[in-house]
Amino acid sequence: MDRSSNREGMPVGLGRIEKWAIGGAVAFAVVAIIAGILAGGPEALHQLGRIGPGVALALLGLSLINYLARTVRWLIFTRGAGLSVPAGQNGLYYMAGLAMSTTPGKLGEAVRLWFLRRGHGYPYERTAGLMIADRLSDAAAAVLLTIAGLGGVFAGHGMAIAIGAVVVGGASIVLLAPRWSLPIVNLAYRIVGRAPRLFGRVRRMLLHAGRLGSPGLYLGGLVLALIGWGAEAYALKVLLDVFGADVTMLQAAFVFCFAMLVGAAAMLPGGLGGTEVSMFGLLVALGVQADVAVAATAVIRVTTLWFAVLLGFIALPIATRMMRADEAAGHGVAAGGAA
Repeated sequence: MDRSSNREGMPVGLGRIEKWAIGGAVAFAVVAIIAGILAGGPEALHQLGRIGPGVALALLGLSLINYLARTVRWLIFTRGAGLSVPAGQNGLYYMAGLAMSTTPGKLGEAVRLWFLRRGHGYPYERTAGLMIADRLSDAAAAVLLTIAGLGGVFAGHGMAIAIGAVVVGGASIVLLAPRWSLPIVNLAYRIVGRAPRLFGRVRRMLLHAGRLGSPGLYLGGLVLALIGWGAEAYALKVLLDVFGADVTMLQAAFVFCFAMLVGAAAMLPGGLGGTEVSMFGLLVALGVQADVAVAATAVIRVTTLWFAVLLGFIALPIATRMMRADEAAGHGVAAGGAA
């Protein structure tokens, strides 16, 4: 990859990715240290000492289930969008995008679309629906898991969950159902009266995205998202069990997914700050001791967010070389012409 923006105007320089990753890691470390001090640093460190190699491997394995389930979903969505990309290579594209998890709102994960454009010639208006369906599927799964864990001490969060469900449901209908979205775009164009080419590209994007809004395809992606994020929630449950905290699976699912939604809504790099504070606060609300809540939050973020970033950086150079080879062979030009 170049260190500057590519010819499509999309920032994909490795140097920029590294800066986001390092900056995010530093921010996470600062948050963890401050939280540890406030909750009693020595006690939190003592809790970390209770994690053995077997537990650590189990946590990472559950995270791998999440990444693999979401990768399979990406492959299914890609096929549903009518794109012809080798599955192994396309899977690497998805994994490489995880390196961008610490960009604001994870917007940098759109590098996957850059791979499809440069290596296979598919224009962004044809592939943007993949990112839309991917995000909406994740959000819908997180909302459903929070609903499953709603009740008890979390009953007061019902309104926030209801709002989240309405937002996700409305976005899914508007972005993945052209019969609803196109009239809105047409109305906007009549009001603005300018940039016909831009509005034309938006229309084409929504038409292509609509292919991913079929009930079977969307529900299949949702099931895979539930499996993936359910595995991450179970990892939190396993960790809390090791620490001796009395938390049920549904409560762990609520804590994990609600914190993820808060971090995503804040549009912070990797949800840093918002996710950690929310997770810590929800665990304390369940009666978990502060030192245990700090340790659990720090560990689960390392085995989810930072493990994903690590895997992304491993996949990134491999995916880039494969994309470059296809670009050099002219595969992108051929596919682009067909698109």
